[in-house]
Amino acid sequence: MIKKLLFGCIVLSISFKPLSLLAQKDAASLEGRVVDSSGAVVPNASVTATNVDTAFALHTQSDSRGEWAISPVRIGTYRVQISAPGFKEVVVGPMTLDVQQIQRVDATLQPGAVNQSVEVTGSSTLIQTDTSELGQVVDSKTMVAIPLNGRNPTQLAQLTVGVTVSEPGSRDAPNFGFSASGSRSLDNNFLLDGIDNNSNLPDLLNEANYVVMPPPDALQEFKIETGNYDAQFGRATGAIVNATTKSGSNQFHGVLYEFFRNQNLDAINYFNTQVQPYQQNQFGGTLGGRIIRDKLFFFVDYEGIR
Repeated sequence: MIKKLLFGCIVLSISFKPLSLLAQKDAASLEGRVVDSSGAVVPNASVTATNVDTAFALHTQSDSRGEWAISPVRIGTYRVQISAPGFKEVVVGPMTLDVQQIQRVDATLQPGAVNQSVEVTGSSTLIQTDTSELGQVVDSKTMVAIPLNGRNPTQLAQLTVGVTVSEPGSRDAPNFGFSASGSRSLDNNFLLDGIDNNSNLPDLLNEANYVVMPPPDALQEFKIETGNYDAQFGRATGAIVNATTKSGSNQFHGVLYEFFRNQNLDAINYFNTQVQPYQQNQFGGTLGGRIIRDKLFFFVDYEGIR
């Protein structure tokens, strides 16, 4: 008798404009300094960061030193507008913010009419001068494009410097456990949308250190932090796996997929006289969009394994 493995997972998320409850752990930050053409600081300049996909805007003002900060900021693509009376408005972006990224946006305002603007579209520097943490961001394009056994995105953690396979005999080795910076695989800390996602069962029945891991198509990105991470990440001496799911936007978007494996695709072992029967189907889909434009959004995904 051939036993069937049946597995289904459904994830539904609904997001809305009031974001005061966002966790800092799965968000980014914006900061900068506003000066005029002579280098003098510009206090009380208006700063607005607008999400390109949802039109949600965050507002602040520069202080007496011309400095400003907006935090937390949900990851995504943003456009930053900086203005002050008697100066041309500066528009920076669009720019994409990743998990735990501190993006600096300094602006030099030129004298001119308020209704005039200067648009800055240059890419930001690759060197992070505002944080000393070590790590790597794995985006959704990488997760979908690279072949993964069982489509488990945690396999990509091993692409980060200082990360290798888990120690011999580790209980999470069958499910792509990994060791970071010389620590045991059990010392890693898994977060999903800023929430504790660690499996604390001593026998690790699911052969993994995490409770749930959405399919790659449902993840926006995840960041592997291996050292010098912020004090808010306690508990672990290994890596921080900070994953965040996709969300809805004003534009409807989604995918349908199926991945299959069977005996026709397998090579014959040298000692076998025939190919053993085998068939695995892994299928699902995602859908995100708007319920009320600019205010209420949804995202849902499903995956099944037979």
